[in-house]
Amino acid sequence: MDTLKGVLLAALAGCCWSTLSIVGKVLNNHSANIISVAIVRLIILVIGWGVGIAIKDRRLLYFPGNKALYLWLSGTVTVFCIYLGYLYSLKYISVPTAVILLYTYPLWTTLASGVFLGERPSWLQMLSSVLIVSGAAIAVGLSALTSGPVSSLGVCLVLSCAFGMALFSLFGRLSSRGGGMAQETFFLYFHLMALLSMAVLGALTGAFSDILRFTSAQWWGTLVIGLVGSLMGYGVFFLALRKVSASLGSGVATTELVVTLALSAVILGQSPSTWEILGSLVIVIGIGLGVVGEKLKI
Repeated sequence: MDTLKGVLLAALAGCCWSTLSIVGKVLNNHSANIISVAIVRLIILVIGWGVGIAIKDRRLLYFPGNKALYLWLSGTVTVFCIYLGYLYSLKYISVPTAVILLYTYPLWTTLASGVFLGERPSWLQMLSSVLIVSGAAIAVGLSALTSGPVSSLGVCLVLSCAFGMALFSLFGRLSSRGGGMAQETFFLYFHLMALLSMAVLGALTGAFSDILRFTSAQWWGTLVIGLVGSLMGYGVFFLALRKVSASLGSGVATTELVVTLALSAVILGQSPSTWEILGSLVIVIGIGLGVVGEKLKI
C-alpha cells in the first residue's frame, strides 16, 4: 500500500510540473519578464518550503555556514539554468519540442555522475542513454525535416535546463555524502542562495519594476508556476520519496512528459507531430530502462 501511495504521489508531482510548460508558454505569449517570474517563483518556493520544514522539524532550518559558498555557487548556476533556460526556450520553440528535449536530463545525470562521482553506469543505463539520445533525435531532427527547422537558440536554452536538472541531482547527492545536510535543508538554502543572486540580476535589469506592472494574467500565471509547478510539485515528490525509491519516483514522474503533451494539444493547440510522439515514447522507454538498471544494478 505504501508503494502504491508513493507511485500515485510521484505521478501527481509529474502532473504539477506539467503546468510549468503550459503556463510558461502563456506567460511568454503575454510578454512577461521571465526574470521577474523567476524571482516571484523563488520567493514562493523558499517561503513555502521554509514554513513546511519548520513545521516538520525546526532543526532542519539550521543553516550550514561552512557550506554557504558551495550552496551559493551551485544554487546560482543550477537555478539560473533551470528557471531561466526553460521559460526563455518557450519563446522560440513549441511546448512539445521543449518538454521532449527537457527529458534528456537523465542522460546528463548519468554522464555527470560518472565524471564527478566516479559512478560507472551499468549496461542498461548506457542503453538507456542511447535510447534517450535517439528519442530526442527522432522528435526534433525528423520533425524538422517535415515541419521546418527548429530554433537552435531554443534548443540550446532547453538543453541548458536539462543540464541544470542533472547538476541539481549531482549537487544534492554530494551535499548528503559523509553525513552532510538533510535533503530538505539542502533544497531550502540551495534555492535561497539562488534567490539572492536572482534578486541582484533583477535589480540590474529592472525586473522588480516589471513585477509591480504585472497584469492580472501575468500574476495568475506566475502564481500557478510558483505554487503548483514548484512548491506543490516538489513537496508532493518529496512525500513520494518516503514511500518509494528515488529511481522509481523519478521514473513515475515522467507522467509530466505525457500530461504536458496532452495539455499542449488541448489548451495551446500545439499538437505533437508523429515524430515527436514516437520520440517521446523512445525517451520514456529509455528512462524506464535506466530506472531498472539502477534498481537491479545491471
